Amino acid sequence: MASFWLDKFKGQATGGIFYRAFDLVQFIGKVEEQRGKVVAIKFDGSYNMELITEDKKENTA
Repeated sequence: MASFWLDKFKGQATGGIFYRAFDLVQFIGKVEEQRGKVVAIKFDGSYNMELITEDKKENTA
């Protein structure tokens, strides 16, 4: 399991708000089959997000 935090966040935080992202889990699985391990998720402030995958070129050496 991974956690993602805002850059430069300082202070206290409270969890406990959950969202079941079944479709997202399936989508990430398909991306990883084709492109490699998802190593980051980038949110742009809208309804969009970007999945960032490891560079396969680095792992073939």
